[in-house]
Amino acid sequence: MANTPEQAARPASNQDDKSSVFVPSSPVASVRYQNVIAAIFGETVTTSAGKEIVVYNVSLRVGYRDKNGNWKHTNVLSQSDLLPATEALRECYRIIEERRND
Repeated sequence: MANTPEQAARPASNQDDKSSVFVPSSPVASVRYQNVIAAIFGETVTTSAGKEIVVYNVSLRVGYRDKNGNWKHTNVLSQSDLLPATEALRECYRIIEERRND
């Protein structure tokens, strides 16, 4: 349940070059449970009515050590990562809801 300042890799955008989406290079918040890190990214989007809103996306990754002891990251979760991932995503949901209600 601890927030971490660690930077998370930004997922590939599914927006084309003609979109009016601004994608920040760093997360607005990140959450870590065991080796699972969830990062929240906010994107400012202009609706068809001309209103600007923030849409949140979450990137999930797992940290592990390779055979040489170096830290690596993957988006593939093992069975033991599922509960920590669930808790990280639950906390991300809470943070996003809190930001929407401010």
